Amino acid sequence: NLPFSPSLLLSLSLSPSPLRILASPLPSFLHVSPSLCVKMGTAKKKRSQVSSDREKWEVIFNALRLMLHKQQTQLDSLLQQRNLLELRIKILYDRWVSDVRLSEDQISLMRRQLALAELAKLAEVTKADLVNGSKQRESLVYKLKLEHAASELNDFKAWFDILSHRCPDQEDISPNKLYESLKAMGGRGISSKGTSTHHCKSLENEVAKLKREYEKLSVKSSSDKSALQAEINFVWNQYKEMESNYNVQLRTKCDEADKANEKIMKLIESLEQLQSSNADKDVKIQTLRADITKLEAEANKKDGEISRLREDLESLRSASTASDPVLKHCEPSSSNLKSRRPKRNGGRVTPEEEAYAELPEGTIATLRGRITKLEAEANEKNQEISTLSKEVLLLRSKNAAATPVPRHCTGEPSSSRSRGIRNGGNRGGVASSAELTHERDSRQSKRKQSDVVPDATPKLFTSQFKIPKLKTQSPLAR
Repeated sequence: NLPFSPSLLLSLSLSPSPLRILASPLPSFLHVSPSLCVKMGTAKKKRSQVSSDREKWEVIFNALRLMLHKQQTQLDSLLQQRNLLELRIKILYDRWVSDVRLSEDQISLMRRQLALAELAKLAEVTKADLVNGSKQRESLVYKLKLEHAASELNDFKAWFDILSHRCPDQEDISPNKLYESLKAMGGRGISSKGTSTHHCKSLENEVAKLKREYEKLSVKSSSDKSALQAEINFVWNQYKEMESNYNVQLRTKCDEADKANEKIMKLIESLEQLQSSNADKDVKIQTLRADITKLEAEANKKDGEISRLREDLESLRSASTASDPVLKHCEPSSSNLKSRRPKRNGGRVTPEEEAYAELPEGTIATLRGRITKLEAEANEKNQEISTLSKEVLLLRSKNAAATPVPRHCTGEPSSSRSRGIRNGGNRGGVASSAELTHERDSRQSKRKQSDVVPDATPKLFTSQFKIPKLKTQSPLAR
């Protein structure tokens, strides 16, 4: 039921050699019974057992944390490999689709060429049919003309034979001459006989009829010939129009084929450009990922430095609390230090970033963003390392200038100073001579002012701070 403060108990638990402190000579103002010392020793043993259990649990916790960290890194690598496989599959699918489209375009071009060839063949066939029909019509017309001429010739021969039989004296006279001679002789009266005159008149009438029929036949044949010529001209004009239309269609098809070929060439060029740009972007992505790995390695190194500095801080704080247990330092807590650490996402990527990173531009942008974040984190960690190093130096200086404890008869240094040297000497080394002189001066001044009680409560961590005199204080308070 003695009034022990928590700082005194903490200094007691952290003291390396409580028996040495008990064996050391006590000041004149400290008087403690031996039973109280025994009780404090048992409490110290219990606390050491608790601290050993706590250290074991900390070891187990650190092992579990390392295992979880390894699993997290494995999961991150598997996710990256999965993303790479998805990108590879998408690229292969796009290439396959482009090949299919190119083959379809080639098939459509071949079909168009075949259709154009078929149309040209049909045009040639129709042209040949038209020419053949026109030739057949001309041959039929000429055959009809020949038949008409042959029939007329036969008629003329028959009439000539009839006339030659009727006029035997004038066998060599042609029908026209005979007609003219008969006409000339019609008014003279060739013979006195009436039969001869009557016969000549009948012959003249027959010849006139024959001429009329011949004229009619010639007019009819000329009209038929003109009609056939008009039909031939009409058919020829139609053929020329069809030929011009087919030529126009062929030209349009050829132009379309040329345009399609140009589009195909442009598509091929664009595909080549895209492939080259994809290759460049892959190189950029690889370089950015290498930079990210470097920055992550540097961040891990800085995390290790920060953890080392924090361990130094904890050790120095423990040393400072052990050397000056009455005071409670107003230093930043571990939660504040943890809050100073930049919050990292652990290399995880949000779904929006994954959707945006499907494209090469998205991956490059995300990698650059991650690089900037890692650089910012590195800068913050550098600042944190500098602040922690400053705090370590301050704590070491405070440990060097800690509250005095009377030296033992054996000439060994005090326990608080030995603890400070053990905790901070391994990393920071031994204090300089200036610090030792400053420590001696502060001890002498504090010994002179130890019996004086301050009028008001002094402020902590100031040059005017003085340790108050305690009436009932344990011998292990220091």
